[in-house]
Amino acid sequence: SSTGLDFDAVNGISYFEDNDSNFPLERGIVLSSGDVSNLPGTVQGLGAPAGSWQGDEDLDALIEQIEGAFAPSSYDASIIEFDFVPFIEEISFDFLFASDEYGIFQCDYSDPFGFFLTDSNGDTVNIAIVPGTTDPIAVTTIRDDMHNTPGYTCASVNESYFDVFYGETGLNPLAASVNMKGRTVVMTATAQVTPGEQYHIKLAVGDRSDSSYNSSSFLAAGSFEIGEIDLGDPITIEDGTADTCSGDAITLDTGLENTNGADITWYQDG
Repeated sequence: SSTGLDFDAVNGISYFEDNDSNFPLERGIVLSSGDVSNLPGTVQGLGAPAGSWQGDEDLDALIEQIEGAFAPSSYDASIIEFDFVPFIEEISFDFLFASDEYGIFQCDYSDPFGFFLTDSNGDTVNIAIVPGTTDPIAVTTIRDDMHNTPGYTCASVNESYFDVFYGETGLNPLAASVNMKGRTVVMTATAQVTPGEQYHIKLAVGDRSDSSYNSSSFLAAGSFEIGEIDLGDPITIEDGTADTCSGDAITLDTGLENTNGADITWYQDG
């Protein structure tokens, strides 16, 4: 993981719970381009800067994909990454994106969120995209012109995936469950994978061009679906399924088609 100036000062990664609020995700992990200690509660203004730290080159590439070559760089990247091995052919996870850019700066500031999946060949693809499109998830790729600020007007983009805005053109800021002006609906990222193959995943969110007006991505707990191995019913005397003689072979089927290079270890009594 990588975030902030240091974990004692500005931390952009945290666990969250809905705390019986109207927030659409019950619990999970949040990545923010600002200090997560500012997230709980109602919308309190313009999202004060929480210091500035480095951006991320993958997020830079998303901004260029949205805005074109020579677009501004990212700042304040918060990142979690890890390796995993799926047991199914399609992985998925549920998330929503929120930002203080919504409203006054939703026309120009492409604060992005990326879910970068890398296979064993080193090929990487971003699977955090607007459903049914190839658009990366960002403020400028999901917005509703109903919430434009006078003097900062632009057309809606993928507005069916925008959920709620707290401010003059939306709901009462005091009714917000997190200190973010606007947020998307809950979306699901998916990708086709090869069972048994090792992958690398990188989740990253950041600011575009500056360290103000922060953005956050909320990831639903328990929604990262990679499947599991089912070896069948227990083979025990108690269940009456241990009907083989001592020394006979029992086949355990992992259900995986691709087990090249995989080590399978059987444990008994720990």
